[in-house]
Amino acid sequence: MRKHLFVQMLAALLLFGVGCSSRMAGDAQLRLGNYDAAVQNLQKAVSEDPEDGEALRQLGIAHYRNGDPALAVDALTRALAILPDDPDARYYLGLAAL
Repeated sequence: MRKHLFVQMLAALLLFGVGCSSRMAGDAQLRLGNYDAAVQNLQKAVSEDPEDGEALRQLGIAHYRNGDPALAVDALTRALAILPDDPDARYYLGLAAL
């Protein structure tokens, strides 16, 4: 409950232009189920830092949930090159590959 409230508050701050990182914004949008917005924010985060494995993982998850498995596989493969032991990246890569 507290975590969901935090995500809602973060999303509200984003709507009013209060600054935070693109990855944080993408994470919040992903948790709220706003996959298009999550993809946009996470793509920006990856363009700012192409070696951000966490942003790549989250981008892959957002692509998967948004119905784009090929893009998910690409992002998750790149994430695993940086974070080879990440269980979430491995899990979603398996789902997207199916």
